[in-house]
Amino acid sequence: DILPDKEKESEILNRLDINCAISSLPEREQKIIIMRYFEDKTQAEIAKKIGKSQMYVSRKESDSKRKMKDYLISIGYEGVEDEN
Repeated sequence: DILPDKEKESEILNRLDINCAISSLPEREQKIIIMRYFEDKTQAEIAKKIGKSQMYVSRKESDSKRKMKDYLISIGYEGVEDEN
């Protein structure tokens, strides 16, 4: 059987949704999210790499997470709740 089972299919769709949410961000914010959550870099390490302050990275990380959450809610992603 070449089709994935329901659990695997759900996992694949979730990953696609997350990738789309990341892709919806401006390029710099994409880089920050990727370094933070996929490369396990600290905010200080990211700040040094992009030539900004740790506070800047912290703000952009928070903004990006909010934007990604809003995006996921807008497409009906079931793993996120709308707090409004």
